[in-house]
Amino acid sequence: MQQLKIFNRTDADVNDLSNFYVFVTNSSTGFSSTDLTETRNDRSVTEYFFTGGVDSIAKAMNNIPATHIRIQLGGTGNLNLAEVEIIGASYIANQCDTLADMFYIFDTSGSMSWDFPGEFPSKIAAAKDAVITVNNAIAAAGGDSRVGFVTFTTNGTYTDYRERLNIDLDTIALTENIAGVNAIVENWQAVGGTPTGAAINEARRTMVNTWDPLRTPVVVLVSDGVPTVDQDGLYYADSHVQNVVIYGAPHTADYVENTGNWQSGWRYYSSNRAGYVVADTMREIQELKSSLPDVTVHSIAIGGNTNGGFNTEVLQYVADIGGGDYVPADNPTQLTDQLMAIFNSISCNPDS
Repeated sequence: MQQLKIFNRTDADVNDLSNFYVFVTNSSTGFSSTDLTETRNDRSVTEYFFTGGVDSIAKAMNNIPATHIRIQLGGTGNLNLAEVEIIGASYIANQCDTLADMFYIFDTSGSMSWDFPGEFPSKIAAAKDAVITVNNAIAAAGGDSRVGFVTFTTNGTYTDYRERLNIDLDTIALTENIAGVNAIVENWQAVGGTPTGAAINEARRTMVNTWDPLRTPVVVLVSDGVPTVDQDGLYYADSHVQNVVIYGAPHTADYVENTGNWQSGWRYYSSNRAGYVVADTMREIQELKSSLPDVTVHSIAIGGNTNGGFNTEVLQYVADIGGGDYVPADNPTQLTDQLMAIFNSISCNPDS
């Protein structure tokens, strides 16, 4: 529930809507008692007290889960009202008993600072809004679900792309402190290259250390481009990486790493091809799935990278190996919807 509005009657004493409680419960059976004291002492009930005496009241409910609401006078006398309006949250996960772990692997490279094609705001601004919206819905769903993330980019200065880059991975382990995670997400910035393989490796190590067999885990990789930095910090031309083919014969990492354009002039070792950085990503998702076989990995392609293009096969491969789905997000609303759908897929079974 996002907001509660209570309207006073216009044909009665305005003070007849005063000194009352609003009780909220998420119990499937409603309130266990009509007694004021017993209801206030019920730990499953959230209470709000209003002095009233006004034409209308609007209360922000901060996405609190609710199945039943009761308005009850705090003492003796009359209680009159004209109308009650309940505004539901835009995104609320389905309610169930499943403990879920939602771990984001989020691209914060420089191209994320660009706007969606034909859209505003920037992709990084939309990403922050989407993650915070979904995280708030996860918190509102209850059940002590956890969220965590690793963002991936590079930092430091360099004179040309043949220098090694500093891989920058910002990691928050899975935690129930969703408000704390959101405060960090607010500060995400977009700059640098795209070390996708290193990010998947970091996600695997983080989740292994916080693994809980009683929870249902999901990982979602979100990126707007191709891997451009390998785990040695060496850069690859995105215009070359976008042309690397995975789903050929054979589509193994050993084969792919020896395909694509030579990277002479782009990195230290001209003996490597553009396929090397793609194979790096392929091996890391294989290792993650091998270490955490119960984890489902999805991938989301944000918009389009107009500086060199996009290689859908990379994110498709991540989802295929991870047992999840590859989906596009061509605007901010789609990004939020896709993330919300992924969480709902593990938080509840709609058919149960």
